[in-house]
Amino acid sequence: MKKASYQDISIYDMEKLLDMTYGERVRLGILNENYENLLIDFVIDIDKSVSYCEPYEICEDLGLEIK
Repeated sequence: MKKASYQDISIYDMEKLLDMTYGERVRLGILNENYENLLIDFVIDIDKSVSYCEPYEICEDLGLEIK
């Protein structure tokens, strides 16, 4: 997924990522389109909940509930 900034990421994009974890605990980082800046860093647990997300404000804007 290529995004120019975190404003281009939708909750639909996040739901697609959650669906792709297949019961594994995964840590994902989303970079800008030039691969220069980390926009979001988060951990998806086995139950598809998000246990870590940084920066918190962006994750909150995306509607991600951190458990």
